Amino acid sequence: MNPDREQVLGQLKKEILAAYRSEKPPHRPNLTREEQQAFRTLKNRDVVIKCSDKSKCMVVLEQNTYVGKVNTILNDETQYEKSDVSAESLEKKVTDELKQLTDSLSKCLLNSIIPRNTKLPEFYGLPKTHKNGSPLRPVVSSCGSALSGISTVLERILNQMLPQIPAHLKNTDEILDDIKAVYPDLNVPPDTVIATMDVVGLYPSIPIEEGTAAVMRILRSNEGKLDTLGLSMDQIERLLLFVLRNNYFRFGDQCYRQREGVAMGNALAPPFAIIYMHALETEILATAVIKPKIYKRYVDDIFILWIGKGLRQFIDHCNAQHPRIKFTAETSEDSGQIDFMDATISIKNTQIEYQLYQKPSNSGVNMNYTSAQPLQQKRAVAENQYQRAKKLSSGPMQYQHSKSLITQLLQENDYPQDERVRAATHAERKGSRRRRPKWNNGNGVILKLPYMTEVLHQKVRNMVRRSRLNLQVVHKHSSNLKDKLIRTAFGERSCSIEARRKTDATSKR
Repeated sequence: MNPDREQVLGQLKKEILAAYRSEKPPHRPNLTREEQQAFRTLKNRDVVIKCSDKSKCMVVLEQNTYVGKVNTILNDETQYEKSDVSAESLEKKVTDELKQLTDSLSKCLLNSIIPRNTKLPEFYGLPKTHKNGSPLRPVVSSCGSALSGISTVLERILNQMLPQIPAHLKNTDEILDDIKAVYPDLNVPPDTVIATMDVVGLYPSIPIEEGTAAVMRILRSNEGKLDTLGLSMDQIERLLLFVLRNNYFRFGDQCYRQREGVAMGNALAPPFAIIYMHALETEILATAVIKPKIYKRYVDDIFILWIGKGLRQFIDHCNAQHPRIKFTAETSEDSGQIDFMDATISIKNTQIEYQLYQKPSNSGVNMNYTSAQPLQQKRAVAENQYQRAKKLSSGPMQYQHSKSLITQLLQENDYPQDERVRAATHAERKGSRRRRPKWNNGNGVILKLPYMTEVLHQKVRNMVRRSRLNLQVVHKHSSNLKDKLIRTAFGERSCSIEARRKTDATSKR
């Protein structure tokens, strides 16, 4: 490092530490006494707390109820089987597999994915509060597991294929742009129908061998366009099968293996499912007698714009394509509109209109204005919400509806009126968004600090600005109620893992 820069950095460090030592943290907690008491009561009761599947709200279940719902899922012997695998045995199995790649992967990459002191993935369920009985959506948390490194490498390779998939959507903006590309004035033929289809349980429904073969056909046909990180196509196929066949996890004291499909929570799952669906829908569209005018898909949610008759026959054709992959469908024929992702799209007198859509299960939880976050971050959240409302509105009338939803959302999260007006004004002003400075030109460094008060935040930013160093101040995520109340694992972690970590730590001293 340049001696002058090092001196400036040392002086900046002293100033920041002095500022933090002199700053008094706020005395008022943002929880009332009643809320603090409720928090202590929840932690001491035999309950399980999870995030809702389709919203940010937290759901409290009696422990017996939660365990019963999980066992209903895991007792399906067509999908799951009990296992006596341990974290140690799975780690050894993965290590032996990776040793065969020493001549393919770079030493740095290989070292980063070799498992060390790993744990078994954890199974948990997210309550679907929008459905009767609140069934659970099965999720497997693979963080810190033996297979997480291989899954991440495969995810990097597969993600490169997503831009090549014609039907793939990244967000709602893209489907609106696709409609405008075909109908610039949003005026459609009189017999136009819009529909949505949803793949029923996509991730666990994909047959492992068939899914891998379909994905590999597409990868091989694009081999020259991919950065495979040194792996051959045969090695990628072998690793895909290895990960999918060793989908082990635990719930409580019992270990299981998922027989088919890919687990939600595995880094590999989204690109694998998206590419597999591309292979399937290519066959569907090639063999359909009549085809949709527009066919787009966000993972397992499909948007269709159809002209004339034959839509029901096309839906039946989709459901007849594969014994395990089935679709549910909704059309605009009854209500005149369809909710897709976060937009309501309708046809009125041959004119397509759209506006912001909020699901009935939406909790209304957003970054609260009283939360311990920098003011500029809260203002950015508010402005981005209004910009979202503007982008997802086809005209002034639709924007007023979308804007009212965002205003209500911000009001429920304690944003004062002047801040709401300010955010809406900035969002509506064309070109009002300022470009962020290109601080990171290859030598930029992120300075991560805890957030205490807005006064201290501004002091530190001014210090960094005066130093003229290529730094960007960001704040560490402080613990919140979700962190304190929600645990992924059910039951205590295996003692052998903790013992191994202590032994390794002691041996390194």
